[in-house]
Amino acid sequence: MNWLRQIMFFLVGLYLVVVFLAYLFQSKLLFFPANKKLSECPGIRQLGFQIIETKYRNQNIRFLLKTDPLARANLVIFHGNASSACDSLFYYPEMKDLRLNFIMAAYPGYEGDNHTPGQKIFLNNGEKLYDYLKSQKYGNLPTVLFGESLGTAVATYLASVRPANGLILRSPYTSISEIGAYHYPFLPVNLINQNVFPAYMWAPEVKCSVLILHGTDDQTIPIKFAKKQANYFKSQVRFVTIQGAGHNDISDLEDGIFWKEIEDYINRVIPLK
Repeated sequence: MNWLRQIMFFLVGLYLVVVFLAYLFQSKLLFFPANKKLSECPGIRQLGFQIIETKYRNQNIRFLLKTDPLARANLVIFHGNASSACDSLFYYPEMKDLRLNFIMAAYPGYEGDNHTPGQKIFLNNGEKLYDYLKSQKYGNLPTVLFGESLGTAVATYLASVRPANGLILRSPYTSISEIGAYHYPFLPVNLINQNVFPAYMWAPEVKCSVLILHGTDDQTIPIKFAKKQANYFKSQVRFVTIQGAGHNDISDLEDGIFWKEIEDYINRVIPLK
């Protein structure tokens, strides 16, 4: 039976190597930063956006900004793990008539930044971005936070530690560890993951109402995780299910219900005067 024992040792050793490699390269499995710098983003000039890159309280703050002289609120958008502030520009043409200032946040480690992406630096940067915006001439306006995929945890965290008038979540989840365990059940994700993004822990501290939009056919973040996350909020939650939508086409289906729900929500939390 020595051959059987040898095979078992080999398989165990192979498994440990796989686990070690997953631990070692976990950031590359989670974060997919765009190589282009913010200044190389197409569409900025055509849409009238500014590139803001500044330092605030020892933190580099970077975002795309489009102000409206009649703005009733600041909309701060946090993108997904394989997206970027530049990619977030597509929200503007669909929402440009809502009288908002648009702020497309750029994560540390993305779009030409040399930091290493990660939970701690994302959350810290989000807080500094919020505080910086409040220090500006338009900072007295109400704030609506918008999170997309990975960014839903960043937006939820920020709404739990800073005043927000509204929170919009596109394809949210409970934690990255839970999503990782779902996709890689053969790995001890809960033990090796260093970027947990435990949105379920922050949700109960959110005071404002929440709008959740999720597709029924989302294979990246199955809708069951969004429904589970919705239950952690103590504030009012509107959960919008978009039939047949996956992770990336949620805004394209059901005759524009995605955009209509967002418009209705913003009009509800910040009524037009």
